[in-house]
Amino acid sequence: MALSQEEIRERKRAYRAANQERIKEAHRRYNEAHREERCVYNKEYRAAHQEAIRKREKAYRETHQEAIRKREKAYRTVHREEIRARTRAYYVANRERLYARERAHLRAHPEVERRKRMKYQAKRREQFEQAKVQSQLAAMGIVLA
Repeated sequence: MALSQEEIRERKRAYRAANQERIKEAHRRYNEAHREERCVYNKEYRAAHQEAIRKREKAYRETHQEAIRKREKAYRTVHREEIRARTRAYYVANRERLYARERAHLRAHPEVERRKRMKYQAKRREQFEQAKVQSQLAAMGIVLA
């Protein structure tokens, strides 16, 4: 029983497809089995690489310390205003973030806000009383240092 050319091609195609599936499955099993050790190797390699970079940078800094200092100083003198503005912006943003957090906390806890407000008002009353007493003493001619 002779096979036609079309049947031969079809069988070859089916054989190749099955072979590809077997190869894919073998690769998947291999990768699954070796994934953990590959991860460990990559972590160790990355750590060793980072350590090498740190050592190289440290050696460079130690040998070229004076040049680095001069370069940084020159940069700071040229960009003084820009650095100040950046620093100021950073602190202002930080302060605003802090205030927003505080306001959110007080909104979430009205009893804390009430205690804080009462404490602030008591302090203001005390200052007002002290100022009133000092003005009365000053009117009598007595000055407390």
